[in-house]
Amino acid sequence: MQRKSIFTILGVMLAVVVTSLALVFTVGPKLDAAVINYGQLVLEDEDDFVIDENGVLYGIASHYSCSSMWYDVNTYMNFSDVRIKIPDCVKKIEGGEKRYGTFTFNNYIQDQPRISELILPDGLEEIGDGAFRYFAWNTNYENFNVPEGVQRIGNSAFASYGQSINITIPINVSYVGCDAFNGIRYGNVVCECSEEFANNNWDADWKRGFYGAVQFLDLKKVTFNSMGGDVIPMQKGSAGFLVSEPINPTLENYVFQYWYTTDEDTPFDFENEQVTDNMTLTAKWEPVATQNNENQNQENNQNQNNETTNHENANNGKKFNP
Repeated sequence: MQRKSIFTILGVMLAVVVTSLALVFTVGPKLDAAVINYGQLVLEDEDDFVIDENGVLYGIASHYSCSSMWYDVNTYMNFSDVRIKIPDCVKKIEGGEKRYGTFTFNNYIQDQPRISELILPDGLEEIGDGAFRYFAWNTNYENFNVPEGVQRIGNSAFASYGQSINITIPINVSYVGCDAFNGIRYGNVVCECSEEFANNNWDADWKRGFYGAVQFLDLKKVTFNSMGGDVIPMQKGSAGFLVSEPINPTLENYVFQYWYTTDEDTPFDFENEQVTDNMTLTAKWEPVATQNNENQNQENNQNQNNETTNHENANNGKKFNP
């Protein structure tokens, strides 16, 4: 009886060893640099993704496919959720080109771990065709945050994203492709631009197949052209808002004077001038040499005035001797 128990224990230990080896050889190479925190898979390093030299992200490392990795992770590791932070070097998330039968971020397989967080870099400029298709199909990740710098959203970028989506399209987005939200039944798409702008610049079928609510805020934006100086963030608001005067930019060998709209001799009035349409404020600069010359001229004029005043005072103090 005792011998039988010993064999039973040895059998269990052998099973554990075999399972561990299978885990190392099967899952280990596919996780790459992923971080595991208390049942949560964290994808945040450049090595966790496929990114080319131009900052274009094509998918998750190893399988070029979110679904393939999710399947391996869920089968062998039983993660409760996944946190994705796209590296700052990424300028575009490429979609549309299928790899292993999936899109860039495909979460269509049943019983996959929940996506608890998605963070896109501030420098992201484009969301490609089909990039987030099926992304939240099984996770209920409804609130999608698009960075302010995104300028283009491709065809079917969020098609069949999930049952619902809440997303704001920033005012800098100049184009949204056809069927961008096709197959989504609920949620809200808030557009910071005007409906007229969308009609004139976006694909005519950009909202085809979306059954949620669409809202246009018709915001106005103010961009700052520092003419080579420090980058000044854009400002936006409803028609009639006042621009907050930014900190003066700097530029080597130049001295900042003021901001202007069209007439460079007329400073913009931040306290009273309301924004009624999109506008650009341009920085007025003076070369350091010119500024120094003006200061020197003012100093010379001041010295000359002081000498004249002292001379007059001295004459007023003299006695007249006939």
